[in-house]
Amino acid sequence: MLSAVLPPPHPTHPPTHPPRRGGPVAGGTNVTITGFAFADLDDGQGLACQFGDAPVVPAVLTTSERARADGRQQLVCTSPPAPGGGETVVVRVTNNGQDFTSAEFTTNVGFTYYRYEDDDE
Repeated sequence: MLSAVLPPPHPTHPPTHPPRRGGPVAGGTNVTITGFAFADLDDGQGLACQFGDAPVVPAVLTTSERARADGRQQLVCTSPPAPGGGETVVVRVTNNGQDFTSAEFTTNVGFTYYRYEDDDE
């Protein structure tokens, strides 16, 4: 009989470093989230981020040497277009593509969409 300890469907600790704080409403900002217990539980489709109510975007595990030294991990995801114009949204993460971090883990994980003068109205 084999037994294994699997990571939970969502990270169990709050991110230790919040992501970049903002980017254009058009999206396209690379965002790095540092935390613990990130693991892809769905064969390359599990790690993902959600910016407010926007559609889910894939995330890539790219832990740096510095973060690895103390057990932290890093996810990188690209912000999608703002779902409602310039606003601040909560960024949540998932290991299985379905179950996202809860509000207690995302209080400091905000991302502000900025509207710039040259943005289309």
